[in-house]
Amino acid sequence: MMRLTRKDTTKPLLTFVCLVTLLLTGCGGSPGISKSATIFITGTPKALPEQQVYRSFIGANITTLDPARVGDPTSIQAIDMIFTGLVQIDDNLHVASELAKSWDMSSDGLQWTFHLHPHLTFSDGTPLTSKDVANSIDRALQPATNSNVSLSYLGLIRDADKLHNNQITTIIGDSILTPDADTVILKLVKKVAYFLYTLTYPCSYVIEQSMIDKYGNEKFTEHLPEGGGAGPFIVSYYSYKQEIDFTPNLHYYDYYAKTPLLKKVVFLNFTLKSSTDIYQAYQNGEIDMSSVPPDKVQEARQRPNKYYRFPNLFIVYLAMNFMAKPFDNLHIRQAFALSLDRDKFNQALGNTQYPTYHIIPKGMDGYNSNLVGPAKVQDLNGDSTLAGQLLQMGLQDEGWSDVSQIPRITITYKRSAKYDMLMPLAIKMWQSVLGVSVIPVPVADTVTLQNEENATKGNSQGLQMWLDNWSADYPDPENWTTLQFDNNAVGNYMNYGQNDSTDAPAEQMVQQQLEQADAEANSAVRLHLYQMAEQQLVDQVAWIPLWQASSRIVQKPYVQGIVYNPIGIIPPSDWANIYITEH
Repeated sequence: MMRLTRKDTTKPLLTFVCLVTLLLTGCGGSPGISKSATIFITGTPKALPEQQVYRSFIGANITTLDPARVGDPTSIQAIDMIFTGLVQIDDNLHVASELAKSWDMSSDGLQWTFHLHPHLTFSDGTPLTSKDVANSIDRALQPATNSNVSLSYLGLIRDADKLHNNQITTIIGDSILTPDADTVILKLVKKVAYFLYTLTYPCSYVIEQSMIDKYGNEKFTEHLPEGGGAGPFIVSYYSYKQEIDFTPNLHYYDYYAKTPLLKKVVFLNFTLKSSTDIYQAYQNGEIDMSSVPPDKVQEARQRPNKYYRFPNLFIVYLAMNFMAKPFDNLHIRQAFALSLDRDKFNQALGNTQYPTYHIIPKGMDGYNSNLVGPAKVQDLNGDSTLAGQLLQMGLQDEGWSDVSQIPRITITYKRSAKYDMLMPLAIKMWQSVLGVSVIPVPVADTVTLQNEENATKGNSQGLQMWLDNWSADYPDPENWTTLQFDNNAVGNYMNYGQNDSTDAPAEQMVQQQLEQADAEANSAVRLHLYQMAEQQLVDQVAWIPLWQASSRIVQKPYVQGIVYNPIGIIPPSDWANIYITEH
């Protein structure tokens, strides 16, 4: 099953960054980026309580406020305000304590014990115990919940698949144990070092069972002002497609022994607005931050605005079917990869992105600054001469005398104004460098492309080549490597390692290395293993990465205490540090 959350071929860059984050929005980039940047201005008094209102925007309609079902970034943005789980991601993109104050892993890595903070409550003051954690995880996997994402993130828990497939009625008492009110034990199917990261996704968040009992599995989200969550905020107002407002959950802040200064957070829905419209709303004072259109950069950089540019954990790439001619041939894949001038793509995008050969993106643990492209090429412009030589080697491998014998090649992509502009550019490069014609096959929507990708698994007659993107579900290298390229992996539509080519044994060795990295307890060793595997994936052209997306935002100077990071997450406890100064 495909993870539906952050892989979106419908709105590749602008809409992605509008949806994926509360505060990381827009496009842009600059070199030398740290993982996070904090904005503080000292010497200005805090505004009066009635002025402690932060106003942002969301880029699409909220589809659900049920953590177990959420599969889109906009809804996650709202859910993260209301609910929370055992752990969360901190400002440095590492796993941090949330409802669980600590945790232990058994020596075999198959059992995790979480120790909850004492005296936890939901937003209505009802005690929150280990049974609530167990019920929430179990509910997310129940067939009646109808979650399309829960098994992707909770599938490491033993028998989760059986519950999700209606083969058993519960995993409580089986792989979820609650020996006392403050202890939760989760039993896994295998040892993996990234397990905690999977628990940062909303489907493991804790929901107040009494709300479900009172209003039903489908309707409890209509009554969230009454309770239901344990996150930093409570819903105070919600008008579908227009606005959702939040006020602080004082029970949450009591627990953290902090006093929030913000009295309200407002998300406005700008679904049909362009980046220019959103920026104008910022200029008009309707919102406190905005994406910045390329032609407004110089204006946005002027004081008193706060202007920031940084990378997103988001890669746009081309993929090829390792079971289909001619891309079952390594030399031909390398020729296609090195024919592309990534800088020219970036120029067409207004020099707003990061051209790259990387699979693991800049801005997270595991990024390898020493990585090189296929055949050790470092130049992001590619290498036309070497590409031609590699093509000739590929033709010789196949027993073809010239390019006329190459089977008809098509490239499939989700139609958009941006990709309709870029696709002829790529096709022209292949024609110019290799003398090979490639036929574009646009599809109308994301669902169609996803269905065709799914149908390509194990199928030599599936897609030949396609354009897609991936954004981190969680900032761990596993999400970019094993999840995409392992045997039977969710994202392995390319049939990497599972094909009849002469390179398949080498690909399977990389898959074994990735599995070794997944289980490695030593963090430094683990990251090194991923980096070595990534270099081999790039050499073998498992993907053809084109660019890493980036954000360009502008913020009002009176908003203080915000920490920005490449995944666009504000840890729940960070909200106590955010406030408005006099203005």
